[in-house]
Amino acid sequence: MGLPVSLSSIMPAFSSTATSVKRLVSRRGHVVSPQVDEKYGQVKLRDTGGTLITVFAVVDPGKPAILRDTEVILVEYDAAKKVFIVVPSEM
Repeated sequence: MGLPVSLSSIMPAFSSTATSVKRLVSRRGHVVSPQVDEKYGQVKLRDTGGTLITVFAVVDPGKPAILRDTEVILVEYDAAKKVFIVVPSEM
């Protein structure tokens, strides 16, 4: 039996192009779902590297829904719900 081989010598190094949520807060995007309301929505935006990404988003409770194609700003990230809170860019 030969010497044991460590996993790190046979596994490729992990790399990721994922953008941290902190770096997405304050970025602008566009609503791509029918709307963003208190329960659900999707927003498409470009990260700092220019990659087009889609994130889940909601509006604060009591705020009106934001319709598809509206430009929004990601103002906060709710880590518990894993969604961004958004507001229209034209307020």
